[in-house]
Amino acid sequence: LLYLLFFVYGYLLFADPRFGEAIDRHKGVALVLGPVLFLVVTYFEITSWPGNPPSWSIPILIAYLIGLAPWLFIIAILGYGRRFLSFSNGFLRYTGLASYPYYMLHQTVIVFVGFFVVQWAASVAVKYALILVAALVVTAALYELLVRRFNVTRFLFGMRPLKKRQAEAPSVRPA
Repeated sequence: LLYLLFFVYGYLLFADPRFGEAIDRHKGVALVLGPVLFLVVTYFEITSWPGNPPSWSIPILIAYLIGLAPWLFIIAILGYGRRFLSFSNGFLRYTGLASYPYYMLHQTVIVFVGFFVVQWAASVAVKYALILVAALVVTAALYELLVRRFNVTRFLFGMRPLKKRQAEAPSVRPA
């Protein structure tokens, strides 16, 4: 339920652009305070409890700080992400479209490839590397050859259909 609250609050906050502007303004403070609160909470948890129960007010304060520190980290990450990661290029557009089909296909591919690779007489590191590379290659091939090119499979993976190619008009050059 805790992470559900992060999800719901995040949705509600980003529905209003003023919260995005506030995140942009306070990202530096959040970047400093998040780690500081994390260290303070860690210090109190390590030093206060063993053999020396704290007064009733300290656990309440620590509980608030434990809840505040992740929010500060999230504000810092979102603020700096909005600043430095607000761009697009061909690679990002391609991988953005491919992310859900990859997510759906990769587990099946890993299990299929792993079923055969784990039976080999090789070290765990070699098997892991082989499964990793083979799963990436097979998943990419399945996406590129079966999912991306056909409207039926695009629909099954929640992608928009391909537009039909329009007949190219003859180019007209001025005389």
